[in-house]
Amino acid sequence: MSTIETIIEPASPSSPAGAAPSSKLSQLEQLLKQGKVHLQDLRTRLQEATDERDRLASQLKARDASEEALWAEQAELQRADSERHERELAELRTKLQEAVTARDQAVAEVEELRGDAERAAALAREIFEIHHK
Repeated sequence: MSTIETIIEPASPSSPAGAAPSSKLSQLEQLLKQGKVHLQDLRTRLQEATDERDRLASQLKARDASEEALWAEQAELQRADSERHERELAELRTKLQEAVTARDQAVAEVEELRGDAERAAALAREIFEIHHK
């Protein structure tokens, strides 16, 4: 039998009807005080749990914002890096084209010099042949 059932049992036949003995009244008062303390304890625990939940939600929100900022920063760094690589690649292509053009001009000059050298050699042979006849 629970404590409450024990306290609220009908008064014994020796007691007047409807009158609770003082010991049962003090037990009820004690139970009410214990209930009040227990209720206050539960309210305190609920408030602590609510505060903890709010604190964790705030931390999660801050962490999410920080993570989002880091992702944005990383994307910006990648974009800037990509642009830099594109500029460097364009510069290298320009330099390569300039080198190819310079090489082609040099080849043309070498061919021209070779032709000049062959003509000079031919003239030298003619002069040699004329002097040795």
